[in-house]
Amino acid sequence: MLIGCNTLSYATGREDVEALALLANAGFKSIDLNLNKYALRSPISSFWQTEESARLCYANALKQRANELGIVVGQVHSPYPTYFENEDKTEDVLHVTKSSINIAAALNSPYIVIHPNIPPSAKTALQVEEAVENNFGFFSLFFEDLKRTGLCIGIENMFN
Repeated sequence: MLIGCNTLSYATGREDVEALALLANAGFKSIDLNLNKYALRSPISSFWQTEESARLCYANALKQRANELGIVVGQVHSPYPTYFENEDKTEDVLHVTKSSINIAAALNSPYIVIHPNIPPSAKTALQVEEAVENNFGFFSLFFEDLKRTGLCIGIENMFN
């Protein structure tokens, strides 16, 4: 069994490769690379506005550093939230999530964690049931990407 840690707290204010070194030095052997550092809030992070090849170079540099440090990327967290109450961010969410899948695959991570597309206001049983039904369509948008990359999806459980 490998003991792992999420990178988000360690990556704030520093490069992700530096966070890897901190975690490796602390004794962790696996990481959950949390891409929420490059959040979807307005305006969208410039990280997602670069070419896909630039993001894959980023992933390759992380992979190389992780290999040097003897740690693995156990999973990658795609940015969240995936639902925006008063904004239409559908295209951004799709773009970022699909790119996160590609990053996870480049890192040889077996898992990509994607948060459900669920409104925070969904509190009643009926609202939650509707959100669950809507998520069948949301997650189906990634089936081909997951099939192509061989990644397994982890669906984050949400408070509501």
